[in-house]
Amino acid sequence: GTTKLVAVRSSTEVTFDISDMVSGIEFSIRRGADVMNISLAGGFTETLARALEAAFLNDVLPVAAAGNNAANGNPREYPAAAIGGKRGGRGIGLSVAATQPDGHVAWFSNHNKYVSLAAPGAGASGCEFGVFSTLPANTGTDWDGPDPCNNVFSDPGGARYAYAEGTSFSAAIVSGLAALAWQAERRLASEQVAD
Repeated sequence: GTTKLVAVRSSTEVTFDISDMVSGIEFSIRRGADVMNISLAGGFTETLARALEAAFLNDVLPVAAAGNNAANGNPREYPAAAIGGKRGGRGIGLSVAATQPDGHVAWFSNHNKYVSLAAPGAGASGCEFGVFSTLPANTGTDWDGPDPCNNVFSDPGGARYAYAEGTSFSAAIVSGLAALAWQAERRLASEQVAD
């Protein structure tokens, strides 16, 4: 089988609001997405709750980053806390924490009762060797700043890569695995893929 990738850019600005996120979710539903990766945290409204529920009811699996604020009290981060369900219960999507290579939860990763599962998202000893990721070729990013963790690599063709950490990387990995599960068995419902 084949897996269809639909890239959705909810905003062209550096920041965006909940209405932009809702528009992106609605667009994903209309385009027939199977999995929706939400690697961000922000506010939460009833409108966003309805959009996430509509995605799930239309057999789109929302997968969201649990957040990187464990050091700040391990708070609920939205939309992840809204879709993950409470520990032991079923939600309408997956909330993803980050692990280190040894399988332990990363020091920064939220791991509260709304987290569904965890996936790789950190290095063994900090961001120096976290998740190796692609970067936009011609656009400045947070990795281009003076932070000592920033270690950007590029190839002669202009492609750029960097090591980084965060639950956003973990959510992307889980989204990819969910897409592979659907590719192997198209008859599964989003609820079954989440299980």
